[in-house]
Amino acid sequence: MKIVAVEPIGISAERAQEIRQDLAGKGHEFVWYADRREDPATLVERMKDAEVVMISNIPLREEVLAQCPKLQFLDVAFTGLDHIDMDYCATHNIQVKNASGYATEAVAELAIGLMIDVLRKITCLDGSIRQGEARGAFLGRELRGKTVGIVGTGAIGIRTIELLKAFGCRVLAWSRTHKPEVLNLGVAYVTLDGLMRDCDDA
Repeated sequence: MKIVAVEPIGISAERAQEIRQDLAGKGHEFVWYADRREDPATLVERMKDAEVVMISNIPLREEVLAQCPKLQFLDVAFTGLDHIDMDYCATHNIQVKNASGYATEAVAELAIGLMIDVLRKITCLDGSIRQGEARGAFLGRELRGKTVGIVGTGAIGIRTIELLKAFGCRVLAWSRTHKPEVLNLGVAYVTLDGLMRDCDDA
């Protein structure tokens, strides 16, 4: 079986070589590309003979997939699948698996960190202080008490809500589906327009 990582997928050349040797011992060929190219012609060239393709968030549409007749499995090193033509994969028996849940905590914490950075003007003040300047007119604000909107209540959205509630925020949510666990956190689902209107700005 030919397995192709069409981009680095976060591993080093040394690790790729280890994987190559391990899979060779099991009768498989592993090809790893150290650069990321998103143009359809390059993707087709890299994927055309592969039975398994590893990719992160590079868009894969029918124009590329249709030129990969041996493809049986897509290993998506990413949480979402909206960049993959899932209809084409379904009608051509190409299995697709993603890495759901691998960064839920990390992304939720990063979202909170960025909110605090914007409200407290941490990055701006850091730059000023490093230039020997005083605080000047900068005045940070607290996250506590703010109304925050969450668009999408999947695993990351729910974890972000939990952290925001711990900070004392009022949270509104919009999502295609309404989940009981979100309502149990005291969060109201609203329209997208309502969310944008009622949340605090930075």
